Amino acid sequence: MKNIKVLVVTHKEFDDSILPKEGYQVIKVGNKLSDEQARQLGYLTDDQGDNISDKNPMYCELTAQYWGWKNLKCDIVGLVHYRRYFMYHRSHSACFADDIMPPPVIQKVLEKYKVIAPFRTVKPNDSWNLHKGVLPEHDNHDWVIIRDIIFRDYPELTAAFNKIAYSQIYFGLNMMITSKQIYDEYSKFIFDVLNKFDLEYEKEGKTRRARVDGFWSEQLLCIWVSGHFKESEIYWAHIGEAERNYDKYYGKALSCKLKRLQCSNRFCFRCLKAIKLRVDFIKYKINGKI
Repeated sequence: MKNIKVLVVTHKEFDDSILPKEGYQVIKVGNKLSDEQARQLGYLTDDQGDNISDKNPMYCELTAQYWGWKNLKCDIVGLVHYRRYFMYHRSHSACFADDIMPPPVIQKVLEKYKVIAPFRTVKPNDSWNLHKGVLPEHDNHDWVIIRDIIFRDYPELTAAFNKIAYSQIYFGLNMMITSKQIYDEYSKFIFDVLNKFDLEYEKEGKTRRARVDGFWSEQLLCIWVSGHFKESEIYWAHIGEAERNYDKYYGKALSCKLKRLQCSNRFCFRCLKAIKLRVDFIKYKINGKI
């Protein structure tokens, strides 16, 4: 069994009993929970070793990603949230915890695929896009800065950038699981781009809004993954939210059992996700939002 570390990012105490016994490690970011409280709970903290913990108000969960990049020694690494997890549905599962993707499955998946990423979704509104035919000074200012950085310093990602920036389809949440080598390569890219993004704001004498780097990094993850891997190299996974009510899914009624059976069949589940993506896209085209 390979050494697997999936960092579970949190800013508060939560019920971590749902986590698999091996392979998952909680890491605390921000100041809502003190370091002492976090350590008493068995959590790591993002302000130890080589870190950028002080950037958390802008970088959100990325301070945990940076910590993993600089301080973890393992074969496979991932980033998830205290309330969001990659799921591996099984027909016999009795509760949410049973379907959180366990380390043996992660290892098996990554023997065939390069990266585990969330299923694609539709961007919530038009403000997340660049717009063809619109002058840079009249378009999304942050996107324009990021575009200039990508085109100048990462020209090999130009096609991937255009694919994501001008499209209504993406995958978000800053979540993925992959080899440590790929994780490190991506981390080197993301923190270089964001550092240059921050410096551009400083040159302009502007103040960045809270969480802005964390927000744009979701788009940058899409660009980087799209630019480096073929569709056949990406394992698209369902994201489960621990704080949702799943009684209708894990219940004993026949409808619940059929739903679990449906989700446990990967081909069927991928088809359903593709249909939902198409429906959401049509809704956006009609209403201008999801």
